Amino acid sequence: MGLVVLKSGMTITEADLQQQLINRIRDTIGAITCYKDTVILVRLPKARSGKTLRKTLAHIVNGKEYRVPSTIDDPGVIPEIIEVLRSKKMVK
Repeated sequence: MGLVVLKSGMTITEADLQQQLINRIRDTIGAITCYKDTVILVRLPKARSGKTLRKTLAHIVNGKEYRVPSTIDDPGVIPEIIEVLRSKKMVK
């Protein structure tokens, strides 16, 4: 799964972006790749240092218990992401 934030001013449908990413990943890594889903988000959770909180995102997507680290820049982004994923029936 790819959680994607588009650059300012960019417009593309999730379906078109997903197909482009599938093609690019298969060309780069090979047909064995199991990339299926693309979700466009407004923003990603980041630590104050600027690092994306990948472990937290992985736990959310995989239905595991997660904790919001104290170093998160904006804790309000987590509920936003969960709502987007719920609306697409990707998490409970």
